[in-house]
Amino acid sequence: MTFVVIAVFWCIFLYSFVAPIHRIVYLIMCSICFGTFSTIPTSVTGFVFLPAPLFALALVMRVALAPNAPQFIITSVLVPRRMLLLFLFLVVAYITTLFMPRLFAGGIDVVTFRGRVDTTVPLRPTPQNLSQLFYVTISVFSVVAFAFILRKPVMRQHALKAVWWGGVFTVATGVLDYLNSFLPLDPLLAPFRTASYALATDVALLGGKRVVGLTSEASAFGNICIAFALTLYFFRRAIDDQRLRDVWAPILIVMLVGMVWLSKSTGAYVILCIAFALAGLDWLLRAARGRKRSRVTTGIGTEFWLAFGGVMSVLLVLLTNPAVFEPIYALFERLVLNKAESTSFEERGMWRLTAWTAFLDSSLFGVGVGSTRASSAVVSTFASTGLIGALFYYGFLLQTALRKAPPGSVDGPIIVVGFRWWIIPGLFVGLFVGTVDFGIFNAFVLGLVTAVGTTRMAQPLRAEGITPRSRLPASRPS
Repeated sequence: MTFVVIAVFWCIFLYSFVAPIHRIVYLIMCSICFGTFSTIPTSVTGFVFLPAPLFALALVMRVALAPNAPQFIITSVLVPRRMLLLFLFLVVAYITTLFMPRLFAGGIDVVTFRGRVDTTVPLRPTPQNLSQLFYVTISVFSVVAFAFILRKPVMRQHALKAVWWGGVFTVATGVLDYLNSFLPLDPLLAPFRTASYALATDVALLGGKRVVGLTSEASAFGNICIAFALTLYFFRRAIDDQRLRDVWAPILIVMLVGMVWLSKSTGAYVILCIAFALAGLDWLLRAARGRKRSRVTTGIGTEFWLAFGGVMSVLLVLLTNPAVFEPIYALFERLVLNKAESTSFEERGMWRLTAWTAFLDSSLFGVGVGSTRASSAVVSTFASTGLIGALFYYGFLLQTALRKAPPGSVDGPIIVVGFRWWIIPGLFVGLFVGTVDFGIFNAFVLGLVTAVGTTRMAQPLRAEGITPRSRLPASRPS
């Protein structure tokens, strides 16, 4: 059965080279939740090749062969106001990865990606240096590819709709994993769990299963759900399809939050609380602009009464039957308040401390991508690419957050402002999870905002054949 699934994937992969290019965006978004599916048996290559990076690679190759793409790519990586900082980050990543593990070999202690994770070993070059560098390269060039194809509003509408479908697939995999506790679904899920790294798919906590979907662990699944939920919430007002924007997107957001709850991930819970606070602040700022009727202020009253009704319902239940919330409090106490007492907390803390020490021992030059575990995107970026590489990467994030939409753009202002809200939880979660590879989903968001912020003149939606209630055209974009 596993080989049948792999064969189906490669048929779809080959199709992506001849399909309209916007369909690759759908394939990328829908495949992000398949975090344990190795598209090539690990016994053959020794590495895990996930679907999303391969579809992103197909997109990069399609863009490289498109008319005017070489000129766009060259100017993008050489012009400071575009993506020069991101390209310099990649250059530094290559330099540190190719030279630093050999220069500092045996002199710096690290926690490797393969092997024992509870002890340190001397730094040395490993195959993980090349595999992780491969993923970082795909992520960087995916930003360029997304920025190229998402310059036109019609493609941005496809992309936002693809995010919705990606959220649907994520919820579906979570539901299947949850039902696996009651139904014999292992034969259906097993072909998608072929990665060689450790899988924590059958972990129970306080009498209930931690839902992981088709990812390796609950925290990974929770973070994917939050990524889709945050993107839909802060960017959904840029969706032109009214029913998708006002009905189906909010429903999916609620379902994604439900999946986060079932994942029982401490980090996901904390980020969810931050997201709720940011959503409330965003609502207050939008309400302050209520006199200016626009898509940004539409639905403020409905959102208020829904939130008010939800809070009042919880308070009513709390007053009439407080015992209902005792399991919830017990779960919160176990996962958040007492998290520091857990073995995983101590282990991940050791990884971060070791990686940061390696960064300092390398004279701030870094030890190379894939050299050490960190369980923190921030620490991993500094430890892997050094101070210079980290400054380039986070400088690009700051530059992206400061971008402005072109005059006359309908969806542009919503996207650039939405990104400023979206990036805050992402930076916070990067303190506790992640690697130097920022991933395909982040590459998509960065490419989307870069496409909007570097376009000189807006193109109206109607000029692209899109009206408020029309369907997205299926023709290949030029």
